[in-house]
Amino acid sequence: MRWSREGWDSRRRGKTRYKYKYRLIAELDDKGLLRITFYHPFKTNSLKTSKELAGAAGRLVMDVIPGEVLEKGLIKDVEIIVERDKTLDLVREVV
Repeated sequence: MRWSREGWDSRRRGKTRYKYKYRLIAELDDKGLLRITFYHPFKTNSLKTSKELAGAAGRLVMDVIPGEVLEKGLIKDVEIIVERDKTLDLVREVV
């Protein structure tokens, strides 16, 4: 099974708020492995940024996957892949 979504999300670092466009693809195979690929516009040089984006992917994927998949317990393991896509939009605001 495969689900996908594009949309806008935001994150905050200090006094700067970043609104960014993301692309999320979730694939569930026969063995129960849920592979989430999260595309974002950030330059990820730090582990902290990668962890924050992986957390965002986990939060956003819950809106993509149908409830019956979660209720039946078909997901046994999760793999999150965070990748940069320079074509996605990024808006920076100082608050």
